[in-house]
Amino acid sequence: MKASREILVEKVSQIDHHRNGIAGCPFDVVTFTMKDEGKRRNMVAVVFDKPGYCAVLDADMAAAGNVTFGVNSWRGDDFEAELRPLIRAWYIDHYGYDPEAPEESDT
Repeated sequence: MKASREILVEKVSQIDHHRNGIAGCPFDVVTFTMKDEGKRRNMVAVVFDKPGYCAVLDADMAAAGNVTFGVNSWRGDDFEAELRPLIRAWYIDHYGYDPEAPEESDT
């Protein structure tokens, strides 16, 4: 039997949607904590509306000016499957809005 996937997101702090101008791909920004080898890290993720596009950074390292690849690098593909349902739940819980619900027609 396969071992279950490790839970990466410990606690979500905030989520907000950005439309990315008038022509860009919209995205959600998620701030959250995770435990990494016993150390709690403050993280930030940018999860684009288009599946397969997710970037994750250690927020404290980025705030200190360290966005170096290989140092402050986290696999977005490891986080994405966990973050997308959390984003949906956040909007339902905080705004009563399900971003995945079909839009109602005016007819």
